[in-house]
Amino acid sequence: NVQHTSVENTIKQLSNISGFVEACTVPGQFDIVALWQARTSEDIVKASFEKVNHLEGIFSSETLLAYAPIFKA
Repeated sequence: NVQHTSVENTIKQLSNISGFVEACTVPGQFDIVALWQARTSEDIVKASFEKVNHLEGIFSSETLLAYAPIFKA
C-alpha cells in the first residue's frame, strides 16, 4: 500500500527496478499491482525485500509468485 498522494511517483519508482513489466492502480485492499519477470523466484523475492519495501511512499507490500500460467487467453 502507498500513501495516496504518491501513487504515480511510486509506480515510476517501481518501473526502475530490474525485471519490471507493468503496474496498475486497483481498488480494494491494495493500491497498486505490479508485475515482474525474473529467472528465479529468489530474484523476485530479493527485489521485493531489498528494493520495493524501501521505496518512498510504500508502507506495506505483499509478494505473490506465479510459476506458470494455468490459463492464457
